[in-house]
Amino acid sequence: MNSRVGFGYDVHRLDQAAIGLRDLVLGGVVFDGFAPVVANSDGDVVVHAVIDAILGGACMGDIGEWFAEDSDEYKGIDSLVLLKKIVTEVQAKGYRIINVDVTVVAQEPKLKDKKSDIRLKLSELLTADVNVKATSPERVGSLGNKEAIACFALANLSKA
Repeated sequence: MNSRVGFGYDVHRLDQAAIGLRDLVLGGVVFDGFAPVVANSDGDVVVHAVIDAILGGACMGDIGEWFAEDSDEYKGIDSLVLLKKIVTEVQAKGYRIINVDVTVVAQEPKLKDKKSDIRLKLSELLTADVNVKATSPERVGSLGNKEAIACFALANLSKA
């Protein structure tokens, strides 16, 4: 068996003026009452980082090569739709996703009450184990000042 690891990272600015106008979505889960991201799609940093990690493990490029960020085709799209496409593509190349490990870096929201929802949603879609962690930037920099939100992800894949 051929084992591979891919790394993904995503960061988006937060739009404090749009609280209540659009949703903040992390791992396919809506967080009400928090600033949404500035993005062409729904801006789900968790899903975007997971996509890049999976693509990296399969040596299939990055999210920007598959889904151009300025394309009208992806305007407002649910990032889970993009993830489903990538899962189908990597499986067609003979890869199986073993597990994914995610770390969200944000001053807010606190993920403790919704980590299991994110884990369940992603693990069902990926048919793989998913771990979700969160850390606070301790009010340091753009992440700590609630100007942005980031996510790191690792994906372990195998190919027969």
